[in-house]
Amino acid sequence: EDRGVRSVTLEEMTQIAKEATPERPQKLFVRAHGIPKETEQCLVRLQKENPNFSYEDCTCPLVKKIHRIAEEHSADENMFILFGDETHPEVVGIMSYFSGEKYVFDSPESFSAAVEKGELCNLNKKTPIFALQTTYNLSKWKKTQKILKKLCTNPIIFDTICSVTEKRQLEAEALARDCDMMIVVGGRESSNTAKLADICKTNCPHVAWVESASELSDLDPNIYTHEKVGIVAGASTPSDI
Repeated sequence: EDRGVRSVTLEEMTQIAKEATPERPQKLFVRAHGIPKETEQCLVRLQKENPNFSYEDCTCPLVKKIHRIAEEHSADENMFILFGDETHPEVVGIMSYFSGEKYVFDSPESFSAAVEKGELCNLNKKTPIFALQTTYNLSKWKKTQKILKKLCTNPIIFDTICSVTEKRQLEAEALARDCDMMIVVGGRESSNTAKLADICKTNCPHVAWVESASELSDLDPNIYTHEKVGIVAGASTPSDI
């Protein structure tokens, strides 16, 4: 922000593109989570209309891969099911690429409950296409796979958890089991950091989630009585923090 960078809404973006001039060209960056298909189409159009406006697509390649999976399998005879956080920007973007019957579930339990209630009546009438938010919880995915094998006769399953996320979760789990306390470093709105915190809480009795080193002074002084403290950080946590 100090250097003039700011986040913008779709409406603001359209106005900025119109006002771009040779003297004041404007460039927009798409963050790693990606954007909905309709927004990207709008960006393409705005860039064609005004050569002084351009955009750089910084969507993670793994997220782009899920976009392609969703788009290539769009068909009336298919059903798209994504496991992840329905409100997360990555998930919102992914779901926009599938045209047809589609659902988002945040856990294997919520998926099973929907099946039992008859909310997925076409599950074995259509070909279910399964994919995952890149930061989906690995242990939840293992449970989900067992359920899918029982409930689905012809699923097409794409294991789209990011390998870095998977490794980070496995390391956090192993570390938490070996420590008296865990400190998780990362933003409160970070999906992958939240999952690391959940994994640590499952395997360690004392867990503190902080966004910066300055927050350590606000913690209970009893944390300094622990003999073995593990530290993990979210994928997007800056190294200097």
